[in-house]
Amino acid sequence: MGSSHGRSRAAIDHIQKMTQILFGVLAACALVGVAACGSQPQPAPSEAIATAAPSQAIATAAPPTTAVATSSNSPAMSSTATSTPAATAVDPADFSADGYGIAWESPTGKIWCRIAPGEYGSGCQSYTAPVPDGADCVSPTFTIDQLTKGFYLTPTIVLPTCFNQGVFTTEFPKILPYDMSVTTDGYTCTSRETGMTCTTPTGHGFEMSMQVARSF
Repeated sequence: MGSSHGRSRAAIDHIQKMTQILFGVLAACALVGVAACGSQPQPAPSEAIATAAPSQAIATAAPPTTAVATSSNSPAMSSTATSTPAATAVDPADFSADGYGIAWESPTGKIWCRIAPGEYGSGCQSYTAPVPDGADCVSPTFTIDQLTKGFYLTPTIVLPTCFNQGVFTTEFPKILPYDMSVTTDGYTCTSRETGMTCTTPTGHGFEMSMQVARSF
């Protein structure tokens, strides 16, 4: 009887200890909250950070391939822009002047030209052009700045000279726009931003600008 009573007492003590442990766990759950004792584990902080894909943020930046493709075309565009366009011919009748041939001036108004009958009826002159090679511009009456410089143009020769009056001007001059040309009586004159050029069918002529006054 004694040994049986001892085993019963030990079993009761064990049950009491387990009950105390169970009540302690339940009390802890009540304080922390039911979710803390749930069966589903909470995601670790590293998992939440991983959901923000850094590769997507990088992908939203504009790819450099577009800029590279554009720059590769720039040399071709530049060469096209710097090429000289063909001159467009205009009707010489639109430049009829004073009943004596045709006359016009450059878009800047600094070069005056005329093509008209007679040995000295055609040519161009300008105050701002340099003195052409071979021109005699010595005058006891006028300074070099008071003289215009230019050329007479004939079917056979180009004569460089200086003028003390407006030989090739007209009272109401018209503008020959840049990249336009006018042809009459075998002469062709072309207006460019780089200057005025006039030629004959034989290929000789002259070029005039603020920097150049040359015959060829």
